[in-house]
Amino acid sequence: MTVPGYVAFQLSGSSLVEDARGKEIVNSLFEQLRGLYVSPEAVGTSIVLDDPYGEGLRLEIVGTPDATLLISDIRHIRLISKSYNSDGVETGNDQPWGDDIDIAALREIIGNYVSELCVLRPRTSESAQAIARFEGLVGVPKSGVLEAALALFRGRRWLEDWSHTHHARVIRALDLVADGAPLLLLHGDPGTGKTATAHSLAGVIATDLAKPVVLIILNERIRGNGIQGRAGSDVVSILDTIGNFASKSDVLTLVLLDEAESIVGARAAHDVDSGEKENTAVVDGLIKGLDSMNILSRNRVLFLMCTNLVARVDPAVLRRARLFNFERPTEEVVYALIDRAFGDVFNRPEIGAIAVQATRSKLPLTPADIVGQIVLPAINTAAMSGLPLQANNVAELARAATPTSNMGRAPGALSTWSPTSPRIRPRRLRSPGSMPVRIAGR
Repeated sequence: MTVPGYVAFQLSGSSLVEDARGKEIVNSLFEQLRGLYVSPEAVGTSIVLDDPYGEGLRLEIVGTPDATLLISDIRHIRLISKSYNSDGVETGNDQPWGDDIDIAALREIIGNYVSELCVLRPRTSESAQAIARFEGLVGVPKSGVLEAALALFRGRRWLEDWSHTHHARVIRALDLVADGAPLLLLHGDPGTGKTATAHSLAGVIATDLAKPVVLIILNERIRGNGIQGRAGSDVVSILDTIGNFASKSDVLTLVLLDEAESIVGARAAHDVDSGEKENTAVVDGLIKGLDSMNILSRNRVLFLMCTNLVARVDPAVLRRARLFNFERPTEEVVYALIDRAFGDVFNRPEIGAIAVQATRSKLPLTPADIVGQIVLPAINTAAMSGLPLQANNVAELARAATPTSNMGRAPGALSTWSPTSPRIRPRRLRSPGSMPVRIAGR
Protein backbone atom coordinates (compact mmCIF):
# COMPACT_ATOMS: atom_id res chain seq x y z
CA MET A 1 0.00 0.00 0.00
CA THR A 2 1.34 3.41 -0.95
CA VAL A 3 1.28 5.99 1.82
CA PRO A 4 0.27 9.46 0.58
CA GLY A 5 3.06 11.99 0.85
CA TYR A 6 5.88 9.50 1.32
CA VAL A 7 8.56 7.90 -0.82
CA ALA A 8 10.86 4.98 -0.03
CA PHE A 9 14.02 3.71 -1.67
CA GLN A 10 14.29 0.06 -0.70
CA LEU A 11 16.85 -2.68 -1.07
CA SER A 12 14.71 -5.28 0.68
CA GLY A 13 12.24 -6.05 3.37
CA SER A 14 14.32 -8.07 5.81
CA SER A 15 16.64 -5.70 7.63
CA LEU A 16 17.78 -2.11 7.57
CA VAL A 17 21.19 -1.27 6.14
CA GLU A 18 22.66 0.77 8.97
CA ASP A 19 26.41 0.15 9.00
CA ALA A 20 28.96 2.77 8.00
CA ARG A 21 29.01 1.83 4.29
CA GLY A 22 25.24 1.80 4.12
CA LYS A 23 25.13 5.29 5.57
CA GLU A 24 27.69 6.45 3.00
CA ILE A 25 25.39 5.17 0.24
CA VAL A 26 22.41 6.97 1.75
CA ASN A 27 24.34 10.24 1.97
CA SER A 28 25.58 9.86 -1.60
CA LEU A 29 22.08 9.14 -2.90
CA PHE A 30 20.67 12.12 -1.08
CA GLU A 31 23.25 14.47 -2.60
CA GLN A 32 22.35 13.14 -6.07
CA LEU A 33 18.59 13.29 -5.48
CA ARG A 34 18.36 16.53 -3.49
CA GLY A 35 15.91 18.88 -5.19
CA LEU A 36 14.39 16.11 -7.29
CA TYR A 37 10.63 16.09 -7.65
CA VAL A 38 9.38 12.50 -7.51
CA SER A 39 6.10 11.82 -9.29
CA PRO A 40 3.68 8.87 -8.97
CA GLU A 41 4.98 7.54 -12.30
CA ALA A 42 8.29 6.71 -10.59
CA VAL A 43 6.85 3.52 -9.11
CA GLY A 44 9.01 0.56 -10.13
CA THR A 45 12.06 2.63 -11.06
CA SER A 46 15.25 0.67 -10.40
CA ILE A 47 18.80 1.81 -9.76
CA VAL A 48 21.66 -0.70 -9.93
CA LEU A 49 24.29 -0.01 -7.25
CA ASP A 50 27.76 0.32 -8.78
CA ASP A 51 29.50 -0.49 -5.51
CA PRO A 52 31.03 -3.69 -4.08
CA TYR A 53 28.91 -3.22 -0.99
CA GLY A 54 25.76 -3.44 -3.08
CA GLU A 55 26.79 -6.30 -5.35
CA GLY A 56 23.82 -8.52 -6.05
CA LEU A 57 21.43 -5.88 -4.75
CA ARG A 58 19.24 -3.43 -6.58
CA LEU A 59 17.85 -0.13 -5.36
CA GLU A 60 14.17 0.40 -6.10
CA ILE A 61 11.66 3.13 -5.61
CA VAL A 62 8.92 1.06 -3.99
CA GLY A 63 6.49 3.75 -2.94
CA THR A 64 5.71 7.22 -4.18
CA PRO A 65 3.33 9.95 -3.06
CA ASP A 66 -0.08 10.60 -4.55
CA ALA A 67 1.21 14.09 -5.34
CA THR A 68 4.68 15.20 -6.43
CA LEU A 69 7.19 15.18 -3.56
CA LEU A 70 10.34 17.28 -3.37
CA ILE A 71 13.31 15.30 -2.05
CA SER A 72 14.58 17.80 0.50
CA ASP A 73 15.42 15.76 3.59
CA ILE A 74 17.82 12.83 3.94
CA ARG A 75 15.09 11.01 5.85
CA HIS A 76 13.21 10.63 2.54
CA ILE A 77 15.80 8.00 1.64
CA ARG A 78 16.17 4.64 3.31
CA LEU A 79 17.96 1.40 2.53
CA ILE A 80 16.48 -1.96 3.48
CA SER A 81 18.12 -5.21 2.41
CA LYS A 82 16.49 -7.29 -0.36
CA SER A 83 18.24 -10.16 -2.15
CA TYR A 84 18.37 -10.73 -5.92
CA ASN A 85 19.89 -13.70 -7.71
CA SER A 86 22.63 -13.44 -10.34
CA ASP A 87 20.02 -12.79 -13.04
CA GLY A 88 18.64 -9.82 -11.16
CA VAL A 89 15.47 -11.68 -10.18
CA GLU A 90 14.14 -11.01 -6.71
CA THR A 91 14.51 -14.02 -4.41
CA GLY A 92 11.21 -13.36 -2.70
CA ASN A 93 12.28 -12.75 0.89
CA ASP A 94 10.14 -9.66 1.37
CA GLN A 95 8.46 -9.12 4.71
CA PRO A 96 4.81 -10.17 4.84
CA TRP A 97 4.18 -6.88 6.73
CA GLY A 98 2.25 -8.79 9.40
CA ASP A 99 -0.50 -10.16 7.17
CA ASP A 100 0.11 -13.61 8.63
CA ILE A 101 -0.10 -12.54 12.29
CA ASP A 102 -3.10 -14.09 14.00
CA ILE A 103 -4.05 -12.14 17.12
CA ALA A 104 -7.48 -13.76 17.46
CA ALA A 105 -6.18 -16.49 19.78
CA LEU A 106 -4.33 -13.91 21.89
CA ARG A 107 -7.47 -11.78 22.14
CA GLU A 108 -9.46 -14.81 23.24
CA ILE A 109 -7.10 -15.40 26.17
CA ILE A 110 -6.37 -11.87 27.40
CA GLY A 111 -9.20 -9.91 25.79
CA ASN A 112 -10.80 -9.00 29.12
CA TYR A 113 -7.57 -7.37 30.26
CA VAL A 114 -6.96 -5.16 27.22
CA SER A 115 -8.63 -2.03 25.93
CA GLU A 116 -6.91 -2.29 22.53
CA LEU A 117 -5.15 -5.06 20.63
CA CYS A 118 -4.05 -4.44 17.05
CA VAL A 119 -1.23 -4.80 14.54
CA LEU A 120 0.61 -1.75 13.15
CA ARG A 121 2.21 -2.52 9.79
CA PRO A 122 4.72 -0.56 7.70
CA ARG A 123 3.48 1.17 4.55
CA THR A 124 -0.04 1.71 5.88
CA SER A 125 -2.08 4.82 6.49
CA GLU A 126 -2.25 3.88 10.19
CA SER A 127 1.54 3.95 10.49
CA ALA A 128 1.72 7.20 8.52
CA GLN A 129 -0.79 8.78 10.90
CA ALA A 130 1.21 7.57 13.89
CA ILE A 131 4.36 9.12 12.42
CA ALA A 132 2.54 12.42 11.88
CA ARG A 133 1.30 12.44 15.48
CA PHE A 134 4.79 11.57 16.75
CA GLU A 135 6.43 14.33 14.71
CA GLY A 136 3.82 16.80 15.94
CA LEU A 137 4.91 16.37 19.55
CA VAL A 138 7.08 19.32 20.59
CA GLY A 139 9.28 19.71 23.63
CA VAL A 140 9.03 16.08 24.83
CA PRO A 141 11.77 13.42 25.12
CA LYS A 142 10.29 11.42 22.25
CA SER A 143 13.65 10.79 20.56
CA GLY A 144 15.05 9.19 23.69
CA VAL A 145 11.98 7.00 24.07
CA LEU A 146 12.19 5.89 20.43
CA GLU A 147 15.93 5.19 20.62
CA ALA A 148 15.49 3.07 23.75
CA ALA A 149 12.66 1.09 22.14
CA LEU A 150 14.57 0.50 18.90
CA ALA A 151 17.70 -0.59 20.77
CA LEU A 152 15.77 -3.20 22.72
CA PHE A 153 13.98 -4.59 19.67
CA ARG A 154 17.18 -4.72 17.60
CA GLY A 155 18.62 -6.95 20.28
CA ARG A 156 21.95 -8.17 21.53
CA ARG A 157 23.45 -9.03 18.15
CA TRP A 158 22.96 -5.47 16.92
CA LEU A 159 24.75 -4.15 20.01
CA GLU A 160 27.57 -6.66 19.54
CA ASP A 161 28.04 -5.53 15.93
CA TRP A 162 28.25 -1.93 17.13
CA SER A 163 30.72 -2.90 19.86
CA HIS A 164 32.97 -4.80 17.43
CA THR A 165 32.90 -1.86 15.00
CA HIS A 166 33.85 0.79 17.52
CA HIS A 167 35.69 -1.12 20.27
CA ALA A 168 37.04 -4.19 18.41
CA ARG A 169 35.41 -6.49 20.96
CA VAL A 170 32.20 -7.09 22.89
CA ILE A 171 32.45 -4.74 25.84
CA ARG A 172 31.40 -5.89 29.31
CA ALA A 173 28.70 -3.24 29.62
CA LEU A 174 26.55 -5.18 27.14
CA ASP A 175 25.99 -7.85 29.78
CA LEU A 176 24.38 -5.25 32.02
CA VAL A 177 22.19 -4.04 29.17
CA ALA A 178 21.08 -7.59 28.38
CA ASP A 179 20.06 -8.16 32.01
CA GLY A 180 17.82 -5.09 32.13
CA ALA A 181 14.03 -5.33 32.21
CA PRO A 182 12.25 -4.30 28.97
CA LEU A 183 10.49 -1.36 30.65
CA LEU A 184 10.26 2.34 29.85
CA LEU A 185 8.37 4.63 32.23
CA LEU A 186 7.09 7.99 31.02
CA HIS A 187 6.22 10.36 33.86
CA GLY A 188 5.10 13.94 34.24
CA ASP A 189 2.07 16.14 34.77
CA PRO A 190 -1.19 15.47 32.91
CA GLY A 191 -1.23 16.80 29.37
CA THR A 192 2.53 16.82 28.82
CA GLY A 193 2.48 14.29 25.97
CA LYS A 194 3.15 10.95 27.67
CA THR A 195 0.13 9.06 26.37
CA ALA A 196 0.36 10.69 22.93
CA THR A 197 3.99 9.56 22.65
CA ALA A 198 3.17 6.05 23.83
CA HIS A 199 0.19 5.56 21.50
CA SER A 200 2.07 6.73 18.39
CA LEU A 201 5.25 4.77 19.13
CA ALA A 202 4.15 1.42 17.67
CA GLY A 203 3.55 2.87 14.21
CA VAL A 204 6.89 4.67 14.24
CA ILE A 205 8.73 1.51 15.30
CA ALA A 206 6.98 -0.53 12.62
CA THR A 207 8.15 1.91 9.97
CA ASP A 208 11.67 2.35 11.36
CA LEU A 209 12.34 -1.39 11.60
CA ALA A 210 10.21 -2.33 8.56
CA LYS A 211 8.42 -4.93 10.67
CA PRO A 212 4.87 -5.24 12.02
CA VAL A 213 4.33 -4.34 15.67
CA VAL A 214 1.54 -5.69 17.86
CA LEU A 215 0.16 -3.03 20.20
CA ILE A 216 -1.46 -4.21 23.44
CA ILE A 217 -3.03 -1.62 25.75
CA LEU A 218 -3.80 -3.15 29.14
CA ASN A 219 -6.74 -1.97 31.23
CA GLU A 220 -7.22 -1.81 35.00
CA ARG A 221 -8.74 -5.29 35.15
CA ILE A 222 -5.19 -6.57 35.35
CA ARG A 223 -5.46 -5.66 39.06
CA GLY A 224 -7.67 -8.71 39.57
CA ASN A 225 -10.81 -10.43 38.39
CA GLY A 226 -12.76 -10.16 41.61
CA ILE A 227 -11.63 -13.52 43.01
CA GLN A 228 -9.70 -13.09 46.22
CA GLY A 229 -6.06 -14.15 45.91
CA ARG A 230 -6.06 -14.42 42.11
CA ALA A 231 -4.56 -11.03 41.19
CA GLY A 232 -0.90 -12.05 41.28
CA SER A 233 -1.39 -15.31 39.38
CA ASP A 234 -3.52 -13.52 36.78
CA VAL A 235 -0.76 -10.99 36.10
CA VAL A 236 1.86 -13.74 35.72
CA SER A 237 -0.43 -15.67 33.37
CA ILE A 238 -1.15 -12.59 31.23
CA LEU A 239 2.52 -11.67 30.85
CA ASP A 240 3.50 -15.27 30.11
CA THR A 241 0.81 -15.42 27.43
CA ILE A 242 2.09 -12.21 25.81
CA GLY A 243 5.72 -13.37 25.95
CA ASN A 244 4.94 -16.77 24.44
CA PHE A 245 2.84 -15.18 21.69
CA ALA A 246 5.62 -12.74 20.74
CA SER A 247 8.23 -15.51 20.71
CA LYS A 248 6.24 -18.10 18.74
CA SER A 249 4.88 -15.51 16.29
CA ASP A 250 8.29 -13.82 16.02
CA VAL A 251 6.60 -10.44 16.21
CA LEU A 252 7.59 -7.25 18.01
CA THR A 253 5.08 -6.46 20.74
CA LEU A 254 4.57 -3.17 22.57
CA VAL A 255 2.58 -3.40 25.81
CA LEU A 256 1.18 -0.10 27.14
CA LEU A 257 -0.06 0.50 30.67
CA ASP A 258 -1.44 3.99 31.31
CA GLU A 259 -1.98 5.43 34.79
CA ALA A 260 0.55 2.93 36.03
CA GLU A 261 0.39 4.15 39.62
CA SER A 262 -3.06 2.55 39.95
CA ILE A 263 -1.63 -0.86 38.99
CA VAL A 264 1.91 -0.86 40.36
CA GLY A 265 1.46 1.39 43.39
CA ALA A 266 4.04 1.20 46.14
CA ARG A 267 3.56 -1.86 48.29
CA ALA A 268 2.81 -1.16 51.95
CA ALA A 269 5.42 -2.19 54.50
CA HIS A 270 2.74 -4.07 56.44
CA ASP A 271 -0.29 -5.57 54.70
CA VAL A 272 -3.25 -4.64 56.85
CA ASP A 273 -6.17 -5.57 54.63
CA SER A 274 -7.07 -7.62 51.58
CA GLY A 275 -6.85 -4.65 49.21
CA GLU A 276 -3.21 -4.04 50.03
CA LYS A 277 -2.47 -7.76 49.83
CA GLU A 278 -3.93 -7.84 46.32
CA ASN A 279 -1.87 -4.78 45.36
CA THR A 280 1.29 -6.49 46.62
CA ALA A 281 0.43 -9.63 44.64
CA VAL A 282 -0.09 -7.61 41.43
CA VAL A 283 3.24 -5.80 41.79
CA ASP A 284 5.05 -9.02 42.69
CA GLY A 285 3.56 -10.75 39.63
CA LEU A 286 4.45 -7.90 37.30
CA ILE A 287 8.04 -7.75 38.55
CA LYS A 288 8.38 -11.50 38.07
CA GLY A 289 7.03 -11.20 34.54
CA LEU A 290 9.34 -8.29 33.67
CA ASP A 291 12.41 -10.08 34.95
CA SER A 292 11.77 -13.14 32.79
CA MET A 293 10.33 -11.42 29.71
CA ASN A 294 13.52 -10.96 27.69
CA ILE A 295 14.30 -14.68 27.81
CA LEU A 296 10.68 -15.76 27.36
CA SER A 297 9.96 -13.49 24.39
CA ARG A 298 13.48 -13.43 22.90
CA ASN A 299 13.55 -9.62 23.15
CA ARG A 300 10.26 -9.29 21.27
CA VAL A 301 8.32 -7.49 24.05
CA LEU A 302 8.66 -3.95 25.42
CA PHE A 303 6.57 -2.55 28.27
CA LEU A 304 5.71 1.12 28.26
CA MET A 305 4.15 2.66 31.37
CA CYS A 306 2.80 6.18 31.81
CA THR A 307 2.09 7.91 35.11
CA ASN A 308 1.20 11.33 36.46
CA LEU A 309 2.26 10.26 39.97
CA VAL A 310 5.69 8.67 39.74
CA ALA A 311 6.19 8.87 43.53
CA ARG A 312 3.36 6.38 43.95
CA VAL A 313 4.95 3.75 41.72
CA ASP A 314 6.61 0.92 43.62
CA PRO A 315 10.39 1.50 43.96
CA ALA A 316 11.13 -2.03 42.70
CA VAL A 317 9.36 -1.19 39.44
CA LEU A 318 11.18 2.14 39.17
CA ARG A 319 14.56 0.44 39.63
CA ARG A 320 13.84 -1.76 36.63
CA ALA A 321 12.64 1.05 34.38
CA ARG A 322 14.31 3.62 32.22
CA LEU A 323 12.61 6.87 33.20
CA PHE A 324 11.67 9.71 30.85
CA ASN A 325 10.52 12.97 32.41
CA PHE A 326 7.85 14.87 30.44
CA GLU A 327 8.14 18.44 31.71
CA ARG A 328 5.84 21.36 31.14
CA PRO A 329 6.93 23.40 28.13
CA THR A 330 9.50 26.17 28.39
CA GLU A 331 8.92 29.57 26.82
CA GLU A 332 10.69 28.40 23.67
CA VAL A 333 8.54 25.27 23.45
CA VAL A 334 5.35 27.30 23.96
CA TYR A 335 6.38 29.44 20.99
CA ALA A 336 7.07 26.29 18.93
CA LEU A 337 3.65 24.86 19.82
CA ILE A 338 1.87 28.08 18.85
CA ASP A 339 3.91 28.32 15.66
CA ARG A 340 3.09 24.73 14.72
CA ALA A 341 -0.60 25.43 15.14
CA PHE A 342 -0.85 28.89 13.55
CA GLY A 343 2.42 29.44 11.68
CA ASP A 344 0.70 29.15 8.32
CA VAL A 345 -1.97 31.70 9.30
CA PHE A 346 -0.25 34.47 11.28
CA ASN A 347 3.05 36.32 10.85
CA ARG A 348 6.01 36.09 13.22
CA PRO A 349 5.05 39.11 15.41
CA GLU A 350 1.51 37.76 15.80
CA ILE A 351 2.81 34.30 16.73
CA GLY A 352 5.13 35.91 19.25
CA ALA A 353 2.31 37.95 20.79
CA ILE A 354 0.13 34.84 21.21
CA ALA A 355 3.07 32.91 22.71
CA VAL A 356 3.68 35.68 25.24
CA GLN A 357 0.05 35.47 26.37
CA ALA A 358 0.35 31.66 26.63
CA THR A 359 3.51 31.79 28.76
CA ARG A 360 3.20 31.40 32.53
CA SER A 361 5.99 32.19 34.99
CA LYS A 362 4.97 29.76 37.75
CA LEU A 363 2.90 26.88 36.44
CA PRO A 364 3.17 26.67 32.63
CA LEU A 365 0.39 25.51 30.38
CA THR A 366 0.79 21.94 29.15
CA PRO A 367 0.68 21.06 25.44
CA ALA A 368 -2.81 19.65 26.04
CA ASP A 369 -3.83 22.97 27.64
CA ILE A 370 -2.62 24.85 24.58
CA VAL A 371 -4.50 22.59 22.17
CA GLY A 372 -7.66 22.28 24.27
CA GLN A 373 -7.97 25.84 25.53
CA ILE A 374 -6.44 27.87 22.70
CA VAL A 375 -6.22 26.05 19.36
CA LEU A 376 -9.54 24.19 19.32
CA PRO A 377 -11.71 27.03 20.70
CA ALA A 378 -10.12 29.50 18.27
CA ILE A 379 -10.87 27.30 15.27
CA ASN A 380 -14.36 26.34 16.41
CA THR A 381 -15.38 29.92 17.15
CA ALA A 382 -14.06 31.25 13.84
CA ALA A 383 -15.63 28.41 11.85
CA MET A 384 -19.01 28.78 13.55
CA SER A 385 -18.92 32.53 12.88
CA GLY A 386 -17.91 32.05 9.27
CA LEU A 387 -14.88 34.29 9.81
CA PRO A 388 -11.12 33.86 9.46
CA LEU A 389 -8.90 33.40 12.48
CA GLN A 390 -7.89 36.66 14.15
CA ALA A 391 -4.60 36.90 16.06
CA ASN A 392 -6.06 39.14 18.77
CA ASN A 393 -8.85 36.64 19.47
CA VAL A 394 -6.37 33.78 19.75
CA ALA A 395 -4.17 35.90 22.03
CA GLU A 396 -7.13 36.53 24.31
CA LEU A 397 -7.80 32.79 24.55
CA ALA A 398 -4.12 32.30 25.40
CA ARG A 399 -4.30 34.95 28.13
CA ALA A 400 -7.37 33.31 29.71
CA ALA A 401 -6.11 29.70 29.54
CA THR A 402 -5.74 27.93 32.89
CA PRO A 403 -2.90 25.47 33.53
CA THR A 404 -3.84 21.89 34.36
CA SER A 405 -3.19 20.91 37.98
CA ASN A 406 0.34 19.85 38.80
CA MET A 407 -1.00 16.88 40.79
CA GLY A 408 -0.23 18.42 44.15
CA ARG A 409 3.41 19.42 43.57
CA ALA A 410 4.63 22.90 44.29
CA PRO A 411 4.59 25.19 41.24
CA GLY A 412 7.66 24.59 39.14
CA ALA A 413 8.54 21.31 40.84
CA LEU A 414 9.55 18.55 38.48
CA SER A 415 7.85 15.18 38.36
CA THR A 416 10.87 13.20 39.46
CA TRP A 417 11.63 10.36 41.79
CA SER A 418 14.66 9.35 43.77
CA PRO A 419 15.30 6.67 46.39
CA THR A 420 14.94 9.36 49.06
CA SER A 421 11.56 10.56 47.85
CA PRO A 422 8.81 10.15 50.48
CA ARG A 423 6.67 7.06 50.18
CA ILE A 424 3.05 7.85 49.43
CA ARG A 425 0.56 5.34 50.68
CA PRO A 426 -1.35 3.93 47.69
CA ARG A 427 -5.08 4.23 47.58
CA ARG A 428 -6.91 1.07 48.48
CA LEU A 429 -7.57 -1.04 45.41
CA ARG A 430 -11.11 -2.25 45.00
CA SER A 431 -12.09 -5.26 42.99
CA PRO A 432 -13.13 -4.25 39.49
CA GLY A 433 -15.82 -6.94 39.57
CA SER A 434 -16.20 -9.87 37.25
CA MET A 435 -14.72 -9.87 33.80
CA PRO A 436 -17.44 -9.06 31.31
CA VAL A 437 13.65 3.49 3.99
CA ARG A 438 11.05 4.34 6.68
CA ILE A 439 8.49 4.72 4.09
CA ALA A 440 8.68 8.34 4.85
CA GLY A 441 10.67 11.20 6.16
CA ARG A 442 10.04 11.18 9.87
